[in-house]
Amino acid sequence: MTQLSTPEELEVSRRAKLVGELVDQLAERELEVASLTNDLMRFRQRYAQRIGRLFAELDKLDLLIAKRLAQSEPSSQTQKAANEALMRARQSAAEARLPPPDAPESEQPPQEELFSEPPSNELKQAFRKAAMRFHPDRATSEAERVRRTAIMAQLNVAYGKGDLAAIEKLTQEAGIDPEEITGDDIGSQLVRLIRREAQVRRRLAELQSQMQALASDEVYELWQSVQKAEAIGADPLGEL
Repeated sequence: MTQLSTPEELEVSRRAKLVGELVDQLAERELEVASLTNDLMRFRQRYAQRIGRLFAELDKLDLLIAKRLAQSEPSSQTQKAANEALMRARQSAAEARLPPPDAPESEQPPQEELFSEPPSNELKQAFRKAAMRFHPDRATSEAERVRRTAIMAQLNVAYGKGDLAAIEKLTQEAGIDPEEITGDDIGSQLVRLIRREAQVRRRLAELQSQMQALASDEVYELWQSVQKAEAIGADPLGEL
């Protein structure tokens, strides 16, 4: 084993270890943000399926009543009420991922599919491994940053869909990490590590802000309360 002798070599070793630890943290934070984003999206869809549909049906009934009233008692007021009912029905239908109440049958868009199951541990591990390898903030050149950004965008889409095969395929097709190539002089290595540490710390701060924004969303609070209630056997969405 080669013994490190110069202060520069010792500093490169120390920084390399620190950057490695930060990259591990970054991969975990990326996974946390991606998981929470998907959890909230699944909850939104679940809420829309169970609760939003009911509001949409009520607004659709209100629209039918308003239309018939406008037909039987034509006036500016009844027509205005019918128009307002139509706007409400369109909005609630959109929120519930349902076709607009006044759309012809042939023009009705397909309903958005719900996410079936939460991400498995295998999926999370594959995403974390890929994020560690291809995260843009590990790049030391602009060209490599662009390449990694494109890869991470595809990885996020695959993770959101629960597509483990796509993540594995992307990881294989992305090839060898150019940033793993070594052989530069000590000074260049040190500069590269300092820059990489700054990049990773900046991204960690961005992810922290994203997590705080997600946690401050009213949907997050509702999701948390529903989870707690369901953990003790209650059915809050059913009660609603």
